[in-house]
Amino acid sequence: MNIKRAIKTAALSMTAIMMFTVPAMAAWENYWFDVDVAEDSISEDYTRNLTKDNDDTYGYIKISNSNVSEMDKFEMSINGPEYYNYNYTGNINVGTFIGRMYPEYSQPEKPSKGQSYRLRAQTYAYYVHVDGTWEP
Repeated sequence: MNIKRAIKTAALSMTAIMMFTVPAMAAWENYWFDVDVAEDSISEDYTRNLTKDNDDTYGYIKISNSNVSEMDKFEMSINGPEYYNYNYTGNINVGTFIGRMYPEYSQPEKPSKGQSYRLRAQTYAYYVHVDGTWEP
């Protein structure tokens, strides 16, 4: 009988852990940028607004796919919403980086939990495609 009780307790514990783990991951959002310097193209683009759900002093950006070359000048930043387009991280020169980065909120004004922010991408040289996930 003690084995059944231990299994039941373990199963309930796992269920409780899973219930609280899933919402914590929900703030990550996918992004997809296609920016270009051609006259009929967009050289700068933003994601939709995403609410910051933590008090961290840095953001999270994961670049999964990119065609950025050494000759490109491509930057990203975490900015405020349309009505207050403040750049909280400064411009981050991405280069050919693939992976996860944690840009610090290096500007005098800092983001706060519960407010909305956008991820910004801008190219200065060539057509750039970048996609991945991010969280303010």
